[in-house]
Amino acid sequence: EQIDAEHRVAFAEGRAHLEAGSYDAAVAALEKAHALKPNDADTAEWLGTARAAKEKRDTLEYATAMAAGREAAAAGKHRAARDAFAKALEWK
Repeated sequence: EQIDAEHRVAFAEGRAHLEAGSYDAAVAALEKAHALKPNDADTAEWLGTARAAKEKRDTLEYATAMAAGREAAAAGKHRAARDAFAKALEWK
């Protein structure tokens, strides 16, 4: 019963974070819920959804930062290019 209660809390937190666009927190909460009840299909499905949303966000942020870095490099703005490329690495 304690595990059920902990699972419900983690699952609800994960769903709330996902709906708010806080993908890292959503994945963490849903991973906790999944660890508590690894055979729960709803938890597995929502964890997959959260991971996919996080991956999509991370990929978009990486591509945006890389494009900014290439544009800055082409314009000879080397410090801005370095900063943009460093930001891109944070998303990988």
